[in-house]
Amino acid sequence: MIRKILFATDFSPGSRPALAHAEQLARATRAELLVLHVREEFPFVSAEGMGYVPAELDALQSAAVAALLEEQTGELQTRGVACRGLSVLGAPHLRIADVAAEEKVDIIVLGTHGRNGLGRLFLGSVAERVARTSAVPVLVVRAPSPS
Repeated sequence: MIRKILFATDFSPGSRPALAHAEQLARATRAELLVLHVREEFPFVSAEGMGYVPAELDALQSAAVAALLEEQTGELQTRGVACRGLSVLGAPHLRIADVAAEEKVDIIVLGTHGRNGLGRLFLGSVAERVARTSAVPVLVVRAPSPS
């Protein structure tokens, strides 16, 4: 029985097909849908040297993510889907697994850009890492190829 679904998003257009599947699954099972965005810490270079993003920029990023989550969950709620948004900081594949365990989700839904070749070698695949290491089933939805 599916009671809780975790949809991980980077807010890219490629994540929309995965959101549609997550919403459909939530409707069919009457499950709660958690919309998760993982914010990554990026090194920041300034005149003083290398460090992490200054607090002001982090606050702006947090506010932007909160607005996107509110917009996405608001749209889902108006369509009758029980959902809530979550934002966490860290490495996406690790934090998705952490949140899935903490929230005791029954399935993870996420999209993939379907990179191959050098793009996949250098960028890796969050979806692949999550699917390989997850303790719960993972539904990976590939974004349509641009024509």
